[in-house]
Amino acid sequence: MKKKTIDTGKAIEDIVAEIEFLTEDSSIPKNLKTLLNGLEQRLKSKCTAVEIASIMYELEDITNNSNVPQFCRSAVWALVSKLENLKEQVK
Repeated sequence: MKKKTIDTGKAIEDIVAEIEFLTEDSSIPKNLKTLLNGLEQRLKSKCTAVEIASIMYELEDITNNSNVPQFCRSAVWALVSKLENLKEQVK
């Protein structure tokens, strides 16, 4: 059976672009922007399944914060979904 080749670079670029879009939004809380910037750097430098799982955990943790607006939670969950797909590709 032929193994499907996967372009993880493109997936990472898409996730980084979404993170950058979120950090440029003035309605996103500053603490979330700071977290997203740090996660972006980690994703660019070290893209392993373990690192992606760690990033997903941190993002999921932020969605439990009651100070985060609902629209931010939705954006973060969309980002987590993309990270889950990337994690499966990297395995």
